[in-house]
Amino acid sequence: MRFRVLLLALGLCLAATSDTFAQGEPKKPGAIFQAAREYLNGGSLELAAETLKDFLNSKPTDQDYLDLETKYGATAFQKLRNVPRWLADGTKDAEFKKTVIEGIIQGSTKANEKLLRDPTRILKFVKNLGESREERDFAIAELNRSGDAVVPILVENMRINNTPEYRGGAMTAVTRLNAEVIPGLIVAAENLPGEFKTSLLNAFASRPDVISLLGKADSNFVPYLWYLATDSQSSGVRDLANNLLRTLSNDLSDRQTVDRELIKYATPMFERKGNFSTLDKAKNRVKIWTWDASANNVKSVELPPNLAEEQLGLKYLKWAIERQPSSDAAQELFLSLATERAVERANFADITRSDPAVSQILAAAPANMLTQILESALAENRTALAYGIIQAIGNRGDTNAVIPQLRPGTTEPKPGPLVKALNYSDPRVQLAAAAAILKMPSVDHGANTRIVDILKRAAATDPAASPDSQMGRAIIADPVSVRGDQIATLLRGIGFTTEVFGTGRDLTKRVNRDSHFDLVIVDRHIVQPELSDVLSHLTANANVGRRPILVVASSDKPQAVSVELLLLRLGILIAATETTEIQVPPPYEDDPRKSSKDNGELRKKNIDLRDGRLLQIANGRLTRMKRIVDASRLGNGSLLQSRLELRMPQLTQAIAIAEYDPTPEFAPSLFLNVKSYTLLLQKQPELAKSLVGVPTDELIRLTSQLETVITKEVRTKVDLLTGKMNQEELLLPQPSAIDPIVEIALRRIVRPYSGVGIIAEPFAAGLSTGSVPFGLAHDIQTVIVDPASRPRDPNEKKAATKLAVEWLKRLATGEHAGYDLKPAVPALRQALATDDLAENAIEALSRISVAEAQQDLARLASSAARPAALRNRAIEAAIRHYQSFGKLTTPEVNIVVTTAQSTETNAEIKAKLSYLAAALAGQSSGDLLAKLKAYNVPTSVPEKAPEKKPDDAKPATEKQ
Repeated sequence: MRFRVLLLALGLCLAATSDTFAQGEPKKPGAIFQAAREYLNGGSLELAAETLKDFLNSKPTDQDYLDLETKYGATAFQKLRNVPRWLADGTKDAEFKKTVIEGIIQGSTKANEKLLRDPTRILKFVKNLGESREERDFAIAELNRSGDAVVPILVENMRINNTPEYRGGAMTAVTRLNAEVIPGLIVAAENLPGEFKTSLLNAFASRPDVISLLGKADSNFVPYLWYLATDSQSSGVRDLANNLLRTLSNDLSDRQTVDRELIKYATPMFERKGNFSTLDKAKNRVKIWTWDASANNVKSVELPPNLAEEQLGLKYLKWAIERQPSSDAAQELFLSLATERAVERANFADITRSDPAVSQILAAAPANMLTQILESALAENRTALAYGIIQAIGNRGDTNAVIPQLRPGTTEPKPGPLVKALNYSDPRVQLAAAAAILKMPSVDHGANTRIVDILKRAAATDPAASPDSQMGRAIIADPVSVRGDQIATLLRGIGFTTEVFGTGRDLTKRVNRDSHFDLVIVDRHIVQPELSDVLSHLTANANVGRRPILVVASSDKPQAVSVELLLLRLGILIAATETTEIQVPPPYEDDPRKSSKDNGELRKKNIDLRDGRLLQIANGRLTRMKRIVDASRLGNGSLLQSRLELRMPQLTQAIAIAEYDPTPEFAPSLFLNVKSYTLLLQKQPELAKSLVGVPTDELIRLTSQLETVITKEVRTKVDLLTGKMNQEELLLPQPSAIDPIVEIALRRIVRPYSGVGIIAEPFAAGLSTGSVPFGLAHDIQTVIVDPASRPRDPNEKKAATKLAVEWLKRLATGEHAGYDLKPAVPALRQALATDDLAENAIEALSRISVAEAQQDLARLASSAARPAALRNRAIEAAIRHYQSFGKLTTPEVNIVVTTAQSTETNAEIKAKLSYLAAALAGQSSGDLLAKLKAYNVPTSVPEKAPEKKPDDAKPATEKQ
């Protein structure tokens, strides 16, 4: 009883506080923002968030934004993005950042663009750079407030105004403007006439922050100095560049060559280590400046970091090749960078179609250069690069990449790089290498069996794949089925399709079966064999590829599920299996035809109705939960009962919020109640701790009964709700982190293997973006850092499967000799079930002497559900298989064909099925006599079908 009284008092207190705040005098935007900063500096993030909402709702003017930037700095609003988490609820925090923080920043940006970045205003101050010292200094100060919007206008005026006074004032501005203008001015220097180059380069080198400029890829002008230092056309520019290089390098530049230096600056771009001054971490975009020849001026474009690196890296390498055409190193790096990024942009599609320009330069490259690049890519695990180069070598049909080569200093041959790629740790590269080898003239490479194995694995379809799977397929190995199933549930909640295995041996068999998996999770207690042996096999197995592997550092004894987590699971199951007829209306949207007063009244009615309906649903679920809990005989202790009185309504209402996803405005009671229950738990830590010794067996049994009867659709809803529940926010008892001793032991085991991570036993699906990351989603995200290791796109998987089936068909039809295709029969049989793959699979199976091939062809021919064209091909293929290898069908299959023939409505297929049925049943004179006696002799000529008139044709009477 005292808890209910305390809850009521807390609710009244919160409501009174809210009313008091609402009745206060309206504050100006500047004062509200100042209060938010004070809350933020004091660590009161939730209060700061509420105050920032008030700031945005106060509708600050453009001048308000500019005044606050003047008071607190130009980045006062952008710095709000640096706060990792404002609200405890991850979903609410993400929504707050999206609506409030980004809304404030957008308002600031618009204010700057409207006033500070106004071209007319900027032009006025740019023109004043050639005036008196006082006017020039004031102009520079004002231009600094306008950011990099100054650059195009400054460049345009430098071209137009050639007076010494203006040129001197402009160069003074270049030395004193903020560093954000330098990337654009470097591009201007590259494209303006010689006198501008010398002035700008001298100004860059004279800046007080020149050292920090050289530390950023987009503001580093040294690569351009190297390009100019070997300019044969202009001795003045060349001499200046060399002098500046000597100054900046302490006279070491004379010992270097232009191609090596430019390669040195391009290499970080290739290695994804570009450090950009203009990187916007929130957007993950870099501002890159380019030259607009039509306008004779610079312009900016925002690119992802990988494209920005490609732009700069290829520019430096083009300069290196121009200055030193014989530099093989520059050419190889250029081809490597261009190819790798083209493959990534195309999401591992065929670059001959996705990027013809890159394909053309690869076609022009010497064969030995491509072979050398492929060798390096395989050794350095650059998956995208290896994939693109293999495609190029395959398109050329160059056998040098296949023929074994002698190892240096020995008589022992080493396999060619394409043969080596057949065992590379990525299925895409393996398949590309197999296809490339098969495109070439027959060469004795000794890898026929491996090629068939690759094609077999790639051709295997994934019939169990969920259409809702966004992340791919995860396979889990855990000797404790309950723990493995719990991880599988969390994975499904974040978008994975899952498979669970109990032993290392079963996991190994699954890995070897096909390539349809994207993530491997192994519990540290895995047996048959133990963890170290499992990891050794997985990382050495080319079929695993570069897929991430997570080792779960679970406790030695399976942790007992706490009462609170059991209640959460029970509440989710109750919500997912509910069949309530209570309808929740959508949120009210203002009607422009009604007055603000009428809209306000209708909105209030809608809020009351939604709020009441949601509470009614949650209370109904609470009643059902109480009945089940009462039947589970948990006990009658006062501490347990107090906990249940708080936990059950908290969880049922939190689950309703997760399910219906209302905003606090349209479901105020739900949000206030959940917050109140959570605050009560926070104030009484003894209630938030997990109870020990509670008899939960009966509750587990009752919950399991609910689990066993749910449908696939309900299971999907359960997984979705489980993934949306933030256990940290609800103060649910969390298991301890990884035991330090266990972690040390595991790190010793996993150290020799790359791509293997260690995670604590997960109890929440969690988040990986939008707020402070936590849970299984974050654990997975920390492991998947290489773009090539991310779950493969479903369309890419389909294309690979189609390619593999096509090549199996070509091998079966005799395009290459010496390939035993019987191991690929199971995959080809699977492919028969998919219309897009069936045509090639039919052709391949018809030429392989396996009984199952003939039987499946006959079944497909008899299936009225399949397209007529495929059935016709299947009938012909089944007859060909029978004629080539004899009768291999079973009596059951013969009956299927005979039955299909007797019920078939398509005349052509019915006739062809007659041939197949006769062949499989065996010919006899009795059969022919029966057919002859049943034949009906035609008595009239069939009427000719009327010709179809064009749509616009009219009867003759109408025309007349």
